[in-house]
Order: sequence, then structure tokens, then C-alpha cells
Amino acid sequence: MSVKKGMPTAQIELAGKRYDLRYDIDSMAEIEGAAEDMERKSFYALLDAPYTIREQAIMLMAGINGARRDKGETALLDADGSKALLQSHFDYLREKQMGMAEWQLKMSLINRRLMEAARLGAGLVPPSISKKEPEANELPSATNSP
Repeated sequence: MSVKKGMPTAQIELAGKRYDLRYDIDSMAEIEGAAEDMERKSFYALLDAPYTIREQAIMLMAGINGARRDKGETALLDADGSKALLQSHFDYLREKQMGMAEWQLKMSLINRRLMEAARLGAGLVPPSISKKEPEANELPSATNSP
């Protein structure tokens, strides 16, 4: 994940390929428009994982589309394309012949990447890239400025 001024972008790996995710206002509205049948209909309610399959597919679609718009691309992913992408990831995992524990880890990584990208788009800094605040009782070191 990287934070560039004015352009919060994250990445997710599906079926061995990396995809950029970016949640701009259009992506957020796209999620809410597609969320009619979901329990969590607001983008803000989706800032916390875990996600259902439907939520994953919608968030992938919107995040990939946001990254594509940011790059000036006009070919956007639709709901069927997003579901096909998620299905290809499941097929990829099946080919790896992994057990339940490893599969659960892979699925938690997808949820974490979606969550961090959504939070970044909403203006939050995800824990994986936030700076550690110095503790009040931390002793100064040679590299800390007074």
C-alpha cells in the first residue's frame, strides 16, 4: 500500500495477479448504488472487515474502477467481471490444494486489503502504514530531535 499526495492507492492480489484499488467518491457512490441487497448499504459501514462474498465483489469492482479512473482508463469493471475475478481467485486457490487454515489466511488477506483501501479512500490512514506515536515516557535517542 502506498500513500501519494492526493491519490490514495492500495493493491490486492487475486489469482496471482496484482490489482490497484482506489476508492474515490465515484467508487463510494458505486458501492452504495450496488448495495441494495446487502445488509450494510453505506460505504462507511463497510470500513470494517470481514466482508461477505457480495460485499467483496462490489468492493473489488468499485476499487478497481476507482484506480482505473485515476489512471485515465475508460474500460471499467462491471459486477459480472468482478464476480468472475473473484471466482478466478477461488479457482487459483483450489489449484494450490491448500487446507482450511491456509485458505482462511488467504481470505483474511483479501478482507484486510479491501478494508485498508476503503479506509484510505475515506481519509483514514490504515494501521499498516500509520506512524507510531512516541510514548510519553519514551527516552530521547540520538535520532530523536528534542
